[in-house]
Amino acid sequence: MMTYSVHPKIYRLENEIQIIERHMRNAQQRMGMNNPAILHNYREMIRTRQELVSLLSAKEKTQRKAALN
Repeated sequence: MMTYSVHPKIYRLENEIQIIERHMRNAQQRMGMNNPAILHNYREMIRTRQELVSLLSAKEKTQRKAALN
């Protein structure tokens, strides 16, 4: 049986964060950082996914503690 050291949803979200950061860097290079609205949207997408990662991590920790008791 294969076990994940990181929850699969967390892994997927972290991958999405890396992809969005790459898109943001590419957009900055193409536009020369002239459009703050687009950069704000990218940062908001990253922040939302980071919040989901922290929530899932906390949930996973509480479930592990409950399983051990």
